[in-house]
Amino acid sequence: RFMKIPTFKAFLKYLAPAKTGALFFVGSLLSLKAASHFSIVDALHLGTQGLGGDELVNQLIFVGLVFSLLPVGVPWLSKKTRWRSKGAAHSGYSGYSGKGTNNDEIFLLFSESIQSTSDGMALTDVNGTFIWANQALANLTGYSIDEIIGNNPRLFKSGKQGQEVYKRLWTTILAGQIFRGDFVNKRKDGSFYTGEITITPIHSPEGAISHFSVMERDVTDRIEREEALKQGQNKFKSLVESMNDGLAMFDANERITYANPIFLSKLGYSGPEIVDSSIDKLVDEKNRAIVAIQAAERRSNRRQHYDLEMITKAGARKMFRISPSGLFNSKGVFIGSLAIFRDVS
Repeated sequence: RFMKIPTFKAFLKYLAPAKTGALFFVGSLLSLKAASHFSIVDALHLGTQGLGGDELVNQLIFVGLVFSLLPVGVPWLSKKTRWRSKGAAHSGYSGYSGKGTNNDEIFLLFSESIQSTSDGMALTDVNGTFIWANQALANLTGYSIDEIIGNNPRLFKSGKQGQEVYKRLWTTILAGQIFRGDFVNKRKDGSFYTGEITITPIHSPEGAISHFSVMERDVTDRIEREEALKQGQNKFKSLVESMNDGLAMFDANERITYANPIFLSKLGYSGPEIVDSSIDKLVDEKNRAIVAIQAAERRSNRRQHYDLEMITKAGARKMFRISPSGLFNSKGVFIGSLAIFRDVS
């Protein structure tokens, strides 16, 4: 059952230089699996014994990460037990995973869930070399899992990030902190995509950083939408700021949220003096009644031009012809209005 998991087979390939140790690991795993009183977790623990050096044991730490990725507080990960084999005591982990599901099935299901997720996931050693990757990362980058393992993230480097970005990344994760950021990466076919990347340091039992977990999500569409929105906003700003007429935007409470330069110059105010103020500040009592009537019309999505006498900061009176338009959200709720002010004095 284990050999059906692509990640597991790729991991064994990574251990190819230590064939004896790898075979011992697999043999221990499968033989212990056959014994009903051992769980996969026990087999994994014993399978690391006798591999011949800390290096191979550390390479198997990906198993620990798989378990650590489960929600905090899963009972079968938090209960430490003792078991015996051939008269020797060993320390291992076992417990329960809920009615009708044993630990072996949970391990296999979780392994399959990692392979099925749409987010790219990988493990690297402390130098950034990939020792494990899921199929989603392969799909995202165009490289096979075999091509990714043994390589490092420079495989996806696009050249569109400055060295200061990578310096900040390494400074963050080597300090034991989680790094998050958007990177423009390059696929195997040469096309570019934007990945939202999270890198988390993994610590050894002694507290030293030994590995890093990497999660990457394709956010190319989101970035493109944000860029299109930004461009649209810039075009709108350029348009309204070059108008010959005044333009102002109001929230649902008739408070000014934006005023273009012509509107401000006609009334003699600066932006900070007028933004977040009510239009009542700019008219007398008689004209406030007109403002209230027209506000009700806009809330009913009725449009009509009207004249309004307004008072400048210097106290002068000017007549404006107003062309208003109500603004509504996708549910039809009034959220504010926009109006063009033409000086007809």
